[in-house]
Amino acid sequence: MKTYQCIHNYPPHIPAFERRWGIGDHSTFADIHEALLQDGYASVYRLIPSPRRADDAVFFVVWNYERLQKAWAREKGLDTDDLDEIRYAQIEDFEPDIVYDFSSFASSDFASELRRRYTGPIVCWNGFLKDDDPPVNPAYDGYVSLHRPYVERWRAKGYPALELQPGIDPAWSDIDVPTFSDRPEDLILYGQITSHFKGRADLTRDVAHAASARGFRFTCHAQAKRRYRRPGGRLARYGIELPFLIKWPDKTLRQCLSPPLYGIELYEGIRQSKAVLNNFTDLSVGFHSNMRIFETIGNGTPLVTPKGVYPDGLEDGIDYLSFESVEDISNHVTRIKAEPEAAHAHAQRAKARMAETFSKERQYDLFFDFASALV
Repeated sequence: MKTYQCIHNYPPHIPAFERRWGIGDHSTFADIHEALLQDGYASVYRLIPSPRRADDAVFFVVWNYERLQKAWAREKGLDTDDLDEIRYAQIEDFEPDIVYDFSSFASSDFASELRRRYTGPIVCWNGFLKDDDPPVNPAYDGYVSLHRPYVERWRAKGYPALELQPGIDPAWSDIDVPTFSDRPEDLILYGQITSHFKGRADLTRDVAHAASARGFRFTCHAQAKRRYRRPGGRLARYGIELPFLIKWPDKTLRQCLSPPLYGIELYEGIRQSKAVLNNFTDLSVGFHSNMRIFETIGNGTPLVTPKGVYPDGLEDGIDYLSFESVEDISNHVTRIKAEPEAAHAHAQRAKARMAETFSKERQYDLFFDFASALV
């Protein structure tokens, strides 16, 4: 089976990626593509054919990364800069059995237009919890998500749907993680703090204050735009900040903010911390899953995450450390710092379990079985 897997970029990642790998106008499509794979872009989502399907092929591409896609078009003699047209041309050139689209919420017309040009199954991945009820589009033949309630609702409506959890990059198993005494960070959090993550934003503020009071180091790798109540905004433009007028973020949290991390730098940042704090979108209530679970545990660092229902194969206290309050978070960090050897043993056991339970082979075979039924 041949799969064309396309995902969109996160714009702030691209400049950092290109600086790290020396990507520029001189770079070929193969150069950029190989660097993307080495950098680990969307690593836990990328399909890798299992040994049992060694003859299968996956064309993985970041379809709206302009330099990458325009390099492909130029090398193929394609006279267009339209990123969707380039994507259609890639599909025609690759001749896949399945198109696996991760951008249904970022390019809503893609599948409908592709349906006019391509006769094979088109599968939609959607784990963006914007609404309680998952969207549907008749141009798609099936739906995939890591969010179990979405899968259940698609199935209840009669649509083929698969719960597919991320897979652990096998390269992570071979990386030696630092001892906990050598890790400079006590607790980090990374990810978006936007309107869909108000709970996470409030949590980071509360943890920043707890860290200051309890004496541990908390670093939040995220961009948090300042939002002021009037007349605070007007005064701020002149460099005058009145604390009682500042809405977000407050001074204590601002001291914990650090630039976002992407790709290899993110994975290294995880390995340099004694623990990673996890949180979810405001709509993730009855079931919890996200990339951070797999990236953190897969890189040998304890995950501190809300109590709740998680994917099958993950166990509280064995694979992750749950919390119900900021006090719980502080206590986890305090114990990890006080007992570094026990923390290291926990992280190594969880990493080994994760690599087996959520292997790339398992991820691919589940997708293969689902997609094959659509052909």
